Amino acid sequence: MSPVINVKGPGIVHALSPGLEWCYMNDVMKPTGEDLKRYILNNLDKAIDEGWIQAYYQPVMRTITGEICGMEALARWNDPQFGIFPPFSFIGILEEERLIHKIDSCMIHRICEDYSRSLSGNERTVPVSFNLSRLDFQLMDVHSLIEEEIRHHKIPKDMLRVEITESMMDEDSDTMHEVIDRFWDKGFRVWMDDFGSGYSSLNVLKDYHFDTLKIDMVFLRDFNARSREIVKSIVDMSKRIGVHTLAEGVEIAEQLDFLRSIGCEKAQGYHIGRPMPYYECLTYLKEQGYVLESPAKGQYYHDIGRINILSATPFNSLESDNSSPSTSEEQVPIAFVEYSDRKIKYLFANKNYLQTIKKLGADSLEAIEREFEKCNGTLREKFVSMMKGAKETGETVGLDFIRNNCYCFAQVRSIADYPGGEAYLCILNNLSENTMILKNSLLSDHMRSLCSVYEMITLVDLNTGLSETIYSSVKTKHDYNTRNASEELLDYAGHEIYPEDRKKFIEFTDLDTIEQRIMDSPTHHISSPFRTRTSSGTYLWSLYSFLFDGDSSERKILSCFRRLSPEAVARLHGDNTLTAEITEKDKEENVIDPVILWKNFCNSYDSGFFWKDKDRRFLGVNRKFLEFFGFESDEILLGKTDEDMGWHVDPEHYRADEESVLSGDGQTFLVPGSVICKGRIRSILASKMPVYHDGRIVGLMGYFIDATDQKNKDISIKQLLQADNVTGTLNYIGLMESLLRYQDSYALDLKDFAVVMFDISHFHLFSENYGREFSMRLLREVSNRIQEVTGVRGVAGRFVTDHFMVVIQTDDKDALKSFIKEVDDSVEAIASIDGIPCSLYLFSSFGLFSEYKDIQTMLESIEKKLKEKGESDN
Repeated sequence: MSPVINVKGPGIVHALSPGLEWCYMNDVMKPTGEDLKRYILNNLDKAIDEGWIQAYYQPVMRTITGEICGMEALARWNDPQFGIFPPFSFIGILEEERLIHKIDSCMIHRICEDYSRSLSGNERTVPVSFNLSRLDFQLMDVHSLIEEEIRHHKIPKDMLRVEITESMMDEDSDTMHEVIDRFWDKGFRVWMDDFGSGYSSLNVLKDYHFDTLKIDMVFLRDFNARSREIVKSIVDMSKRIGVHTLAEGVEIAEQLDFLRSIGCEKAQGYHIGRPMPYYECLTYLKEQGYVLESPAKGQYYHDIGRINILSATPFNSLESDNSSPSTSEEQVPIAFVEYSDRKIKYLFANKNYLQTIKKLGADSLEAIEREFEKCNGTLREKFVSMMKGAKETGETVGLDFIRNNCYCFAQVRSIADYPGGEAYLCILNNLSENTMILKNSLLSDHMRSLCSVYEMITLVDLNTGLSETIYSSVKTKHDYNTRNASEELLDYAGHEIYPEDRKKFIEFTDLDTIEQRIMDSPTHHISSPFRTRTSSGTYLWSLYSFLFDGDSSERKILSCFRRLSPEAVARLHGDNTLTAEITEKDKEENVIDPVILWKNFCNSYDSGFFWKDKDRRFLGVNRKFLEFFGFESDEILLGKTDEDMGWHVDPEHYRADEESVLSGDGQTFLVPGSVICKGRIRSILASKMPVYHDGRIVGLMGYFIDATDQKNKDISIKQLLQADNVTGTLNYIGLMESLLRYQDSYALDLKDFAVVMFDISHFHLFSENYGREFSMRLLREVSNRIQEVTGVRGVAGRFVTDHFMVVIQTDDKDALKSFIKEVDDSVEAIASIDGIPCSLYLFSSFGLFSEYKDIQTMLESIEKKLKEKGESDN
């Protein structure tokens, strides 16, 4: 044994020469045994008060993305005399002496402080988990303590995760049921820590409700085939009962890759990062190139994490816990695909999926992504339609297609979305490899050829008047139900056929005459092209054919539909029989030329009329439009967008409307807004609709009404003018008019009234994290709560942005404080909006008119107090 020489200095060991080691010890040896216990107990309160008890944070990674999706807060005693005491050196002592609740309450306070500082600095944050001791629930009111801390620091509940070890459930199951249920009721997620470290893990899972299992690090310590199978089984079992998974003790990249391959959603360990003080941890993550996951993406991937990729029936994991188990060799070819801005991105694909795409001629997932982005053909359109159908119906939608001489069947299911993107579960089967499937599906060479040509084949029975889809390249489970054929065709014409072609389509598909027309045709089938709606809202030429199925005496007809190629469309436009014919009547002199008609309409229309291209750039405006803005000609705005002109007070609102119209989602009608005109802000009501050419959306046209001038002429427009276009309540104008009426009442009868203003804490974060649409829904929900509490006591509305105003006729300040408390409680009770967890807190201030005798002075004072409250909180 080598001699060891003790020298005072840093606590590290260096081998200076063969056979000799130098061991540096701390200046002051740390106490041990009874001395340590005595020191801990004597200095506990001082350690808490003087900040020796610190929260260290260990990062948690989302395996599917590699982003940091959370942190675990761990207690450290940073003693000024002895340095760091690790948890095991003092936790046991404090539990033995029933003082552990002091440390845990201190940790909750430290976590909220750190989180609040990040919010105030507009820094991105991720959820933090923390452990509680079983004694906490005996020695203090844990739920109330956490509620008070998060309310004081305005912390979203969804940013805190409560970890409970299985040993806590052994002693008093009734109490722990109540404890856990209460956390869920308050909007907190509850995790089970150290799963598998004890002897009753499965019983605990059976009896208690957890959001996530933290798989104990012992299973990854010996990283062999046996331990991998155990971890895989835990993940598979967890997904079956709807519980998410996190593995601790990840120390090497191979472990992380394995966890990702089996669908374990999160990982924690020294390979990712050690526990560190909060800002030191953030600095470390930045230096390592890690990205903090946004809250919107966090919910998005949490939803994706419901899928059990180890199951032979993964679609079932969205509906029940009866999915079938699967070994790695039997795993279905499964992938998570993200669709955004008409592009796809693979988030995950298992080994079998990768093998399948290679047999179809694709070298990699990236190759498929590039091909999808560049391709504008029929197959791409089918995939887009398939995803759109899955999104709209919430069902599994399938697609048959042929690639690389292989007959394939793809299925997708919408599983999650966030502002700007949607995620789909995709299963891809190469049916050509399974002769039994081909035989059972009657997919002979002739059938494959038929499927490669037509997108839909429907069987119509003229005897019964019923139709049934027998093949559809994009299908749902309802596609093969029998339907009334005539009603189905009329409905189809109204929704899918270009308006100018609908009359001709209805005549062509008339079932009363179709039998005779087929028989009279020399080819014994009839065909005709019609412009048909696509998933993007445009119309493309498609060919519809009818022919007898078998003997004509059976009176069964096949209806076939397929898109026409660009070459076929070119030939189509060169054929006069397929385009609108110019009749002799059209040539008569008493018919007004459409160009002349358009010019007269534009010049005489009494509202501002305009038309734009697909990039929202002005192509032209009418005379009224120019007069409204005081322009001499349209040259000042041609080729420019509204943003280039800079005349909208809320440009995002109208831009979103126009993009929706151009995408084929319909039209807008009398949408209120404001525009800068001749140095003044004027209120307008705008309507917009798409412009079609040959079935394609090539731009938009619209008109606006000057609501400022019209409001005294039309009461309905006046009401629209006073309505907030986001919440539907009173807007600024409506609130000001209400205030004037209350002021008149005060002048005549000395009836005092109060104004109460509310402001949503950290509202900008919701917009940044979840996008505009979610923020609008949030404002509507808060507005509804305020209106419900206000009732008939007063008027309520949105003053500006996230500020709300209530006007109540009263002079009782205590009653006002009680009213504010009701509103606060109602808003704080909002646990989620459209499935997205959120915690909302309000600032408020109020004033009585009798204290100011002037509306403007009163509003300025109340707004100032509201601003001061917000700044003090930050």
